[in-house]
Amino acid sequence: MDVGPKGNVAGYVAWNLPNVTLPWAREYSFNEAYAKPKYDTATLTALAAAIGTDPAIREQYFNYYSCMSPKSTAAALATWQGYWCGLQAMTGTAFTTCRCASPKQ
Repeated sequence: MDVGPKGNVAGYVAWNLPNVTLPWAREYSFNEAYAKPKYDTATLTALAAAIGTDPAIREQYFNYYSCMSPKSTAAALATWQGYWCGLQAMTGTAFTTCRCASPKQ
């Protein structure tokens, strides 16, 4: 996490442990991946909306989500609406409402 002097989160870098062997590998930077200047509620809300409407952003998100595993990315993309609702809905009722209303693509 990149934390500013006032405690605000400016961004983050994701790392992974490929094949469970050292060394750790840099996977991506939030700011570089999504070209966003901040990591805040407004940015995350806009990103969640883009995942729902832009297939390229959606594929990029799920590629990172699955640590660049083609098989896992494909599986997540096949059922992306559930994951997408989970990004936005903070209660069971809200999730159910979102998931039942999500377009099937």
